[in-house]
Amino acid sequence: MISEGPNGPTIKLSEDLKNQLCKPWSNALILKVMGRNHTLNFMHAKLRQKWQLIGHWQLTDLEEGYFMVTFQMLDDLEYVLTEGPWVIANQYIVVQKWRPNFVPGEDAIQKMLVWVRLSKLPMECIDVDLLRNIGRMLGTTIKVDPITKSQARDRYARICVEIDITKPFKSSLSVEDHSIMIEYKSLGLFCFKCGKVRHYKDSCREGVVTQTDQDRNAKQGTSVDSSIKDLYGPWMQVTYGINTRNMGSSATRKRGNFQSQGWKAGTGMKHGNGPRC
Repeated sequence: MISEGPNGPTIKLSEDLKNQLCKPWSNALILKVMGRNHTLNFMHAKLRQKWQLIGHWQLTDLEEGYFMVTFQMLDDLEYVLTEGPWVIANQYIVVQKWRPNFVPGEDAIQKMLVWVRLSKLPMECIDVDLLRNIGRMLGTTIKVDPITKSQARDRYARICVEIDITKPFKSSLSVEDHSIMIEYKSLGLFCFKCGKVRHYKDSCREGVVTQTDQDRNAKQGTSVDSSIKDLYGPWMQVTYGINTRNMGSSATRKRGNFQSQGWKAGTGMKHGNGPRC
């Protein structure tokens, strides 16, 4: 139905037409690299190497550094959605299910999966249930590293957690009287001043001192930065000792045949934006 609205002509879609327009994207995921943008060719090559999927899949580059991937097989979609987090060029990829009315850049990303490493835990604390509770202190526990579960590695524990990236990352916690430092894999674009992602310390606006702040803190003998000093630092970044290949069944999965009608043979790539509804 077409009508005249305050901003010009308006089109209202029937439910049947909406369902018809959305159906091709029901097996699609939205990807966003948390850091600098990458080209379609680079992303496809890296994802193909990491995922090793069984069926056909198609990668499309969108605006604002987003990508959309559609899958022939639902099992492949579930694998990519649940077996992360995925890391490319030392940067996390946020993976979300496609949804109607998605517009790149307008829907802010608020959560992402990260691998957390807890070093110097007492051996008796390397327990799956306890680690899941520790994960809940940081966000939402997704899974415990299988090697940690088997207690084959006692030097540290590793858990996958969904974290709210609009808030500062936690840098430490306590178990009984033991202080445990929290390390994160592939922090990428991370600020060691405020503990948040998407910017570096030199461009951080957290705790910017105004003249009023200076006057007030001069009387109190404190500084604005004193409350956050030394809370964060490069020690939060895991730089070795974790395999960048994801745990799970990827090693046993077959590479798919990426030739399909409408694609460049052997690439599984397609430029341009998909339809919006």
